[in-house]
Amino acid sequence: MLIPALHAQANIRFVGTAAPSGAEITLGLNHELYTGDARDAAQSVLVNFQSTAIRALINTALTIQMCEVKFGPNATGQAGIYSNPLGGTAGSTAVSPAVSMLIRKQTGFGGRTGRGRMYFPGAGEPNVDAGGNVLSAHVAAWNSALEAMRSVLISLGLVPTLLHGAGSPVQVPMPITSFGTDNRVATQRRRLRG
Repeated sequence: MLIPALHAQANIRFVGTAAPSGAEITLGLNHELYTGDARDAAQSVLVNFQSTAIRALINTALTIQMCEVKFGPNATGQAGIYSNPLGGTAGSTAVSPAVSMLIRKQTGFGGRTGRGRMYFPGAGEPNVDAGGNVLSAHVAAWNSALEAMRSVLISLGLVPTLLHGAGSPVQVPMPITSFGTDNRVATQRRRLRG
């Protein structure tokens, strides 16, 4: 991923029996207005993920373990890690570790380069039917929690941003205007097989 100056990538890591091989999501950030260093940013992101309603939506068999933040540019930007493991609080039985909530990162730009996604671990069985459909109330709860998380990050000066890979036709990061939870779960086999 290309991380330009004044931008960063946050990697949030998960462990637990619901993620036997571990799991990770990434989120780009614009830190132009943030006054702390990379470790401070990692702490801000992790505390935000753990204190918003997101933690209440993931299974007790999953722990939000740590966050690593890398400031751009890639070659010279500082990096920082903050660890404070806290488990999810949703008491439901976890689905297979390969099954994830599919969260779409949406920007104000069209086309494939204007959107991204995260495969968020910790889905619970009562919220997913046999066909892989997520209950509408659970989708709404995820969307509400993600918007709260986005708003808090913005207020801290860490604006959620869509970063692009080296091969992308667009290199300029784009601010994420919203997150959208898909109404069907997605799978990532490597989370089950390692």
